[in-house]
Amino acid sequence: MKTSGMCLAVCLVALVAFAPEAAAEPYDAFTSTITAGTMGNGRGRQTLREFVLGLDFEVMFDRGITISQLGLWDDNGNGLVSPHSLMVYDLADTSAPLASIDTLPGGGVLRDGYRYFDLTEAIMLPGGTQFSVVAYYPPTNADSNGNSGPTPPSLGEPAPIFNGNGYVDNVGQARYGRGLYFPDSLDTGPANRYHSVSFSYTPNPEPGTLLLLSGALAAAGAWRRRRSRQR
Repeated sequence: MKTSGMCLAVCLVALVAFAPEAAAEPYDAFTSTITAGTMGNGRGRQTLREFVLGLDFEVMFDRGITISQLGLWDDNGNGLVSPHSLMVYDLADTSAPLASIDTLPGGGVLRDGYRYFDLTEAIMLPGGTQFSVVAYYPPTNADSNGNSGPTPPSLGEPAPIFNGNGYVDNVGQARYGRGLYFPDSLDTGPANRYHSVSFSYTPNPEPGTLLLLSGALAAAGAWRRRRSRQR
């Protein structure tokens, strides 16, 4: 093989090694079955103030997931009125959130009843670990959340649908608390009790085939050394 041919082969191997996998479409963890305007602020709707709601989940996928957006339920689908803080906590250490974002009134992208906001930096969560996604409703809050109550629903709201897709699982009983802190009070369930907070995630891809590239480069180096000795 000529030098140019060997270089071409190495380049082709490098391209294969670093070719990005087909980008997975992000999944939204929760979707709402409630359409805008179907229910007013009643038994199943709450307008909480200086309160936090949390929904727990476990990462089931061995390679873990990456969360890129956090979302808040938009009760009428016409925009959030108040600012909110959205957070992700590791249930093994709830002293501080792993990620947080402050929403802006009128902002976010509406999908299936939730307004989503981009994290400044996406976070990777390993498989086999549990987390909680949390929403804070400020003292002047004017946005409602939905409360389905125990199964069957006793408060008038159907529970949101959890979309784990085999990568994550909605666990626990849902949680609540007061103030801008981790909500450590467990509710009576179900795990998807609240129309409140959600997140957008993708399963982590296979790692790049660096060993393949290293082997190709080593082979090219050996070939060059043999060529130099033959001259």
